[in-house]
Amino acid sequence: MHPLVIHPELLSRYQQLFRFYDVQGDGKLSLERDHLQAAEALAARWQGRSVPFPNLLELLIDTYRHETERRDLDGNGEVDLQEFVQSHAGVIQAFEGMRDKAEAFMARAAGGFFDVLDLDKIGRASCRERVSSPV
Repeated sequence: MHPLVIHPELLSRYQQLFRFYDVQGDGKLSLERDHLQAAEALAARWQGRSVPFPNLLELLIDTYRHETERRDLDGNGEVDLQEFVQSHAGVIQAFEGMRDKAEAFMARAAGGFFDVLDLDKIGRASCRERVSSPV
């Protein structure tokens, strides 16, 4: 695994995203200890609202399962920050090589998913926030 040269702004985004998913706060992501809780919290926050995706909880769990398997480079069932960042190597390289296009792509690709996370529309997503009442 070659070390990636990462723009500080992009690294900060990945660190923030990693902390979002690290529900246990132990520096490791696992399906059972972190992602299932995150998925349940996110699905609960959508209760009583028009859900953008049918079967949101199932979609989140399937996505987290796939991403955990893909990112778990050492096969221990957990993903640490280094594995998490390394799993985004293609995006990181695109960001460095074609920054304007990469930022536009990230805004389009991640925008819809981020909207699922950012229910209160303050530009920050957290599983630790209380479940918001429907608007």
